[in-house]
Amino acid sequence: MDLESAISDANQRARDLHALRLKNDDRSRIAASLFAIAQQHQSAILILLSNKTPVEATAFSLLRLLLETTVRGVWTSHCATEEQVKNIIGGTQRQIDIATIFTSVERALSESAGRDVKAKSLYEKHWKPLSAYTHGYEQQVQRWLVAKDIGPNYSEDEVEELICRSDLVANLAFACTRSLALE
Repeated sequence: MDLESAISDANQRARDLHALRLKNDDRSRIAASLFAIAQQHQSAILILLSNKTPVEATAFSLLRLLLETTVRGVWTSHCATEEQVKNIIGGTQRQIDIATIFTSVERALSESAGRDVKAKSLYEKHWKPLSAYTHGYEQQVQRWLVAKDIGPNYSEDEVEELICRSDLVANLAFACTRSLALE
């Protein structure tokens, strides 16, 4: 997927979501808010890549935030207890860590599918590299040390993969938001 197509798709999702009337219960409002934040993360990725001088490092770092926000939205809408929903609204309790959230979502997916679904493998395989991009660890820094001079050096394939992955996660957030719509 190229950048222009991704921008067009993101704009279409935004238009489609703008017209939706969503459920008004606390769980749905929290989940919808998280999905809207995820849409903004993806938009920011696309804006950063569209810049005359692309800002790839920051765009790559936002992929983790996009995924985390989307998974938190899924967890809120399908896994969170009523007490956890109230804690999110009240902001008085420490929130659930992302590893636990992935485990809860994996369990819910497995139960609903009637078979073992490995959402946790996504966490186990990809969370460390995603965090490395977000926090400036080796995966991020290595892209700046390819040439003798210090500067960004992200391949076209890496950028295209970022565009595709961000679009995939944004589509998940979009589908989940649509599931919160009033019928």
